[in-house]
Amino acid sequence: MDVDLRRRRATGLANQTGVYGTAQAAAATNVPGSRWSMSGFSDASGNLWLFGGWGYASSLAQNTGYLNDVWEYQQSSKQWIWWKGSSDVNQAGSYPTQFSVSLGVPFVLNTPGSRRGVAFWPQQDPGFYFWVFGGEGYDATGASGYMNDTWNYLPFP
Repeated sequence: MDVDLRRRRATGLANQTGVYGTAQAAAATNVPGSRWSMSGFSDASGNLWLFGGWGYASSLAQNTGYLNDVWEYQQSSKQWIWWKGSSDVNQAGSYPTQFSVSLGVPFVLNTPGSRRGVAFWPQQDPGFYFWVFGGEGYDATGASGYMNDTWNYLPFP
């Protein structure tokens, strides 16, 4: 079986920082940084979604570390979109405080802490979203360890 493998906006070099551009906007220059132990999936349109991992954030980040960024590679435009999360490493999570978690109220300022090795799965419901569970990384206080929190991500914003 022949397989067509193509490099997409990558240098071919190890240990590269990401180019984040403007959040929620596709751009030819956007690209996630080098990383490992991230999670991802391909949606019904063939777009690739990535979350977190361990590696390089933007050139402004001090080091390598845990990441909490969400990226989408759109097949139609052949461009990356940085949707949410930090362009820095080792970020604490932003957990809801104004609503009871039991209410399940979405809030745009909620963000999982930086982490790697999460369980990550899509839902194909109308209003598409995906789930993230656990991993190793940072909690709301900035302490690191093994996480047991569950997040669902709504794509806007």
